[in-house]
Amino acid sequence: MKLNKLKIITIPILGAFIFYWVTTIFFNLPDNYIKLQFIGSEKIFNSSLFQKWSFFAPPPKHNDRLYYSFHSKDSSNTDTIVLEVVKPIIELKRKEAPFNARYEVMDYILNNSMIQLNDFLVDQRKRIEFNYPDSTEKEFIQPLMEFTWNNRDYLKAIQTLANYGEIVAVKNNIDLNKYHYKFYIVNESIKSFSDRSQKDAVISKTQSKIFESPLIKKS
Repeated sequence: MKLNKLKIITIPILGAFIFYWVTTIFFNLPDNYIKLQFIGSEKIFNSSLFQKWSFFAPPPKHNDRLYYSFHSKDSSNTDTIVLEVVKPIIELKRKEAPFNARYEVMDYILNNSMIQLNDFLVDQRKRIEFNYPDSTEKEFIQPLMEFTWNNRDYLKAIQTLANYGEIVAVKNNIDLNKYHYKFYIVNESIKSFSDRSQKDAVISKTQSKIFESPLIKKS
């Protein structure tokens, strides 16, 4: 009798344990044809059991940069003010340590917003590539950005990044009565560890834009 009770307890626990590890390994595999068919299930899995095995992953190949460009409402003024906002925060965070809680929070909010937005774009790209395998990025990139912006009520990350433009304007004495602005996220490549050891090596950085908002017009 005791042996039967032990089986009743052990089998469900063992089954749950095996199911957990099988699904975890499956959803952390590189993208493939089979995995793409379970995109909906992956979203459910990530909402409750998300794991990122970055400890075992190769070092990052790029940094995210966040730019704001301010465009004059006066059509005769074609000057554009472009500001990158992440790198200065990181520099201030290092400079003001250990009394840098303010910059830690700002860095956390902006970077997490960019990560959420990037994850959404990656997910949508997977869907497009799966449903329309013959499409090219040039064909769907602009509609994808427009679709993403139109879903800003759902994507709080976009709202955060759009609203931060007002703070950038105030910090840089830019009058939003005279300027509209947009923001865009850029991946900037970083040199590999092997290149970092070569002090005299000239390493060129490449940038690729992953998202650009339309002009944001504040009344």
